[in-house]
Amino acid sequence: KDWEEVSRHDSFGFNGWVFHDFIPTYYGIEPMANEKVFAWYIKALQEKSESYKNMPIFVQYQHLKMRDKHFEYTGIFQDNLFYNAPYMPNTLNENVLKRHIKTWMEKKHVDLSEVFHYAGSLSYVITMAYIMGYKKIVLLGVDLNSSEYFYSSKKAGDLAKGFNEFQINRPKEEKWNLKATHNTMSKKVSGSFGCLPISYFIQNFSDLAKKQGVELLIGNRGSALYPMLDLYSFPK
Repeated sequence: KDWEEVSRHDSFGFNGWVFHDFIPTYYGIEPMANEKVFAWYIKALQEKSESYKNMPIFVQYQHLKMRDKHFEYTGIFQDNLFYNAPYMPNTLNENVLKRHIKTWMEKKHVDLSEVFHYAGSLSYVITMAYIMGYKKIVLLGVDLNSSEYFYSSKKAGDLAKGFNEFQINRPKEEKWNLKATHNTMSKKVSGSFGCLPISYFIQNFSDLAKKQGVELLIGNRGSALYPMLDLYSFPK
């Protein structure tokens, strides 16, 4: 029933969502540095080419160039790809972050190249939805209290299970601690990139967005973002 509710609305899948069976309205990818991981994403996009053929796919351009990746000659329909070079302010001061967000919101955004990327991919997905004019933005599968993903579930599809098996067999030094808080919630990890944890961005963005008539909600009571964000009520 929850999936029926999601399918009635526009949805945005990003990064590992390409391994999920549900087909979203939009997809976004922040190209990853590891060659073998990136190859898995390309493989998944190729396998989903029919389902994704009319879908806008947004690519984080700075990370694409920084990590020397490309999507040419991969069998992916090139006209579907839209490259974004987001605004990426780095600050460890919450007051400065809040001013950045406030100034960004006060601008009249003319296109999707003006997305805001801070501490994680989630931020640019939220800000993209804001620019596109959505008044209710619901975060689903964004628990952030562990580093586990849907593809480790026994209910996952074959493509997701294959990627999960690959992740399990990666060298130990490349793995995240799956039981730990998500990396984007860690002050140590986010601080190494000059950012506060993603929760600081979400809290300040949510508070400021409300003044613009935009609601940011969470779909799961078990998320680390609840009760910071109000809970979205799925139909019973």
